[in-house]
Amino acid sequence: MKPFLTLLLDSYRGLRSETIFWVTVGLSLLVAVIFLSIGFNDKGISIFFGAKTWENEMMVKGSPLAFVTYVMIFTNFVAGGWLTFIAIILALISCASIFPDAMKEGSAGMLMTKVPSRLHVFLAKLTGSLFFVLIQVGLFVIIVFLAFRWRLGVWNFSLFWYVPAVLLVFLNLYSFMVLIGVKTRSVMTSIMLTMLLWGISASINWAIGLVGMNYQMSQYEYGVGESVVLEQKEEVPSEEDPQADVTAEVEVEEEGPNDDWGSERTVRKKVEGDESLKSWIDTLKLVHSFFPKNAPIMAAAEKKLVMDGIAGFGDVSEFERASTSTGEENEELEEAMKEISGEDSFFYSIGTSCIFAFVMLSLAGWSFCRKDL
Repeated sequence: MKPFLTLLLDSYRGLRSETIFWVTVGLSLLVAVIFLSIGFNDKGISIFFGAKTWENEMMVKGSPLAFVTYVMIFTNFVAGGWLTFIAIILALISCASIFPDAMKEGSAGMLMTKVPSRLHVFLAKLTGSLFFVLIQVGLFVIIVFLAFRWRLGVWNFSLFWYVPAVLLVFLNLYSFMVLIGVKTRSVMTSIMLTMLLWGISASINWAIGLVGMNYQMSQYEYGVGESVVLEQKEEVPSEEDPQADVTAEVEVEEEGPNDDWGSERTVRKKVEGDESLKSWIDTLKLVHSFFPKNAPIMAAAEKKLVMDGIAGFGDVSEFERASTSTGEENEELEEAMKEISGEDSFFYSIGTSCIFAFVMLSLAGWSFCRKDL
């Protein structure tokens, strides 16, 4: 264990000595502090710790809209832009040279003449890379966690789900980068092919969603039908007293859009969907099963944050009233999309991504141990 820890410390020191390490950590802290500077006061939303304020009566401090706005800024820009893409790209670039440099004659040869086995060296360098990402993401999430408490008055522990989510996404891509780096000993080649893999995986995931939406739309037919207006009031004479005015309920069948009592309505009928689209979905899912699935992993962390945040806000009646109509209109579509993606899509994404990372690292480790260094 001691040789392994020594190698791990050496790997971490090597990363820390690189300029890109401090640039990456500095950018992460900068983005976190900028998010921390966003707040709310009695006039509206402010930025840079109150240096600039946009007046809005609906987004004053403590209002439901202020809560929603703050969460949306984090999920759409901070998490959706920084954590999901930029931070991971910087981390991959920072760690790209670790294994190609280890394969060079000299440094690797010196390491291999010592007691630790090649497998220990491989695992130590891999763990050191993950530790680097853990430091970067951990510091970032801690600052954001304190920002939520300061600005919204809530302790949203769901933010820490982003730490394992980002680590898993990084590992998915880094495992492929390690394999390419060991095979080619080229930093640029490993970076370019990893970005290509990421792009292909994201494109297939986007195509599945697009075709799935078209398939869902093909399951319904729309047409113009006749509607019935109930509780139509008119005066009818009573049998006992013909002169008396009695109000009765009469059903009047609507005749058209110019009728005084109502208008035509659109009728939706569920039919069997387009089988060719369903076949495309199955094919795309089969192809995507061989790729890492980063988007569903990050989406699950985002969903956990939003749901737990709303539950912990306190009075959620404002949210319920604001989202009732929209929720009812989209409920059927969401249920249908769940049927297409599957109830276990989150666990499926994690499982297949972990299998992908395990296979890539196994091949990389096998090559690293057998390479003539």
